[in-house]
Amino acid sequence: MLNSDVLTTLFNKGDQRMLEAFSDLPITIEEKSQTCPEMSGATFSVATQEGVDVDSYDFDVSLNDAEKGYLGFEGKDLRIKGKVTLAEGKEVGFTAPVTKLRLEAEYIPEDNNDVLEINKNAEKPTVKLFDF
Repeated sequence: MLNSDVLTTLFNKGDQRMLEAFSDLPITIEEKSQTCPEMSGATFSVATQEGVDVDSYDFDVSLNDAEKGYLGFEGKDLRIKGKVTLAEGKEVGFTAPVTKLRLEAEYIPEDNNDVLEINKNAEKPTVKLFDF
């Protein structure tokens, strides 16, 4: 079994790369919305709240922590910022606070037949669906 402290330390050394990975993410509009039919697309980034130093920011990692009750990572003191593209190419900027961002894993039944031949009760990790 891997030492969760080692994994947590390694993960926290990459927090700034995680924030960078959440930069300039595109949203493609496949069907016109009734609430905003003129919206044709958007891009957004997850960033730290103003006043929170991005260079020292750490996500909270939970690997074997029963008190936290989840497997994954969580971020607070974040915001979403980006721009929406409307009809005729008009762009509108936006910023919104993020009170909590959590990426959580869960175990589901294995579906790989090679694995199931060895262990019929095998499970595999997957990203857990989340609610807003």
